[in-house]
Amino acid sequence: MIKINLKPKKERKIKGVPKIKLGGLPQLSLKSQIIYFVPVIFLIGEISYLFYINKQISDLNTQKEELEQKKTKLNAFKKNIDDLLREINEQKKLKEEVNLRIATIENLSNQKKDFSKLLDAVVYSYTDGIWLTSANLSIEKSSLSGFAFSPDYISTYYSNLNRYFDSISFSQTEMKVANAGFPYYSFNFEISSFKGGL
Repeated sequence: MIKINLKPKKERKIKGVPKIKLGGLPQLSLKSQIIYFVPVIFLIGEISYLFYINKQISDLNTQKEELEQKKTKLNAFKKNIDDLLREINEQKKLKEEVNLRIATIENLSNQKKDFSKLLDAVVYSYTDGIWLTSANLSIEKSSLSGFAFSPDYISTYYSNLNRYFDSISFSQTEMKVANAGFPYYSFNFEISSFKGGL
């Protein structure tokens, strides 16, 4: 039997393929290393800083967009609030107008009652023998003109009016003679300060 050694102890050299030997980095002095590596470190720092700044800008842009969205929502709320305030003011004006109309109607109603009481006082004070020719009536000041055949009727009418008015003044009383020859007395009263009392 023949033995073949498959693991030779010596390597065979292959001819034709040259080996390239890389020498590595040249040995630099410390000063040269600082000169080469400091700009590289600054460049790496600047690139890192640019990435940081870009991230900050991106974050600020997203915050800006969020704030603009909030601003838009707040403007919509503000518009709604302004619309509601405008409507509230219109409702207040309408309420004031309605209250004014109600007060006017109540005032007219009270004046009507007061005026009817004033008219009642003039009528209730009226006595036989008195004829009124004119009556200008108002709550503040009134005037009555007429005539009677006796001054006693005028004084009775005056006494009756005095129960309802604080101030009664004769502005004119005089005796006249009618065409038929009988005498009559004309009078003119100024009355004010209606007491009420009916």
